[in-house]
Order: sequence, then C-alpha cells, then structure tokens
Amino acid sequence: MWLDPVPNVFATPLAVDGMTFRHAFAGDSIEFEFEAPTSGWIAVGFNSRDDIVGADLKMFAVTAAGPRSSDQFVVAAGRHPEKRTLGAQSRLETLELTETRGRTRVRFRTPVRGGRYDFAFDAGREIWLILAWSVEDDFAHHSRVRRHFRYQL
Repeated sequence: MWLDPVPNVFATPLAVDGMTFRHAFAGDSIEFEFEAPTSGWIAVGFNSRDDIVGADLKMFAVTAAGPRSSDQFVVAAGRHPEKRTLGAQSRLETLELTETRGRTRVRFRTPVRGGRYDFAFDAGREIWLILAWSVEDDFAHHSRVRRHFRYQL
C-alpha cells in the first residue's frame, strides 16, 4: 500500500520482462512507480535519445541499513555521479521504497522542470525510458537487466 494518495490518474503501465512502470503528472511535478523482479537495486533513466550517456538516472535499493536512493547523471558509460558532485541540486523525492518477496518497488516524484542535469517532462512528449535492475544493492554493481523503450509521457 502506498503511503501518499496518488495525485492524479496514472498512465497505463508499461509491463515487460517482469518490470512495471507508470507515471502521473501532478501540477508542477511528475510521479513515477517502478517495480522489478529483484532484491537488488533498481534504476530509471530518462533521455531524449536512445543512449544511457546523458540520461537523468534515479537509482534505488533497500539495503540492510534501510532504503537508499540516488539522483545521478550519466556522463559516460559506466560513469554516473550523483548530481550534487556535479554542482547540481537533487530534486528527487522518494515517496516509498519497498522490497517484498524478491521484488523491489519504488514510487518517486520530481519536478516537471528542474535544474541542470534534470530531464524536462512535457505531457505528450515521446522520450527514451531506461529501466534497469541488479541482483546487488551496491549502485556500483553492473545491471543484470537494462532495457531502453520509447515511452510517451
């Protein structure tokens, strides 16, 4: 059960390879739900082209120390520092992050218009959506699954 009520009706979910993803606009923010078949980290990336480089990347994991999230920008293959280390502010708000029976689920929010390194979300816009997951909680561990999709907001 989600902690906060859903602000608007969510789009029809994208469901593929055991993953589900959906979004809803809520004023000057956009909210996302993502679930994947893993007890490791999960990640969502947004880009205007079919490439991991240049993606606004959000990573999440439920660790022994508790829930963990990271707002990153992919500067090169295998190099995705947190935005704060690039001199930018994180605008990621994790609303819920759970791990149950080998599945990890997150609900998060971000502004429609952010700052440097933030993706701009326009209703009706077609974007490249990157969904990924790993079997490990360590964000440095390589993904087991990474898929790129054309996705309409």
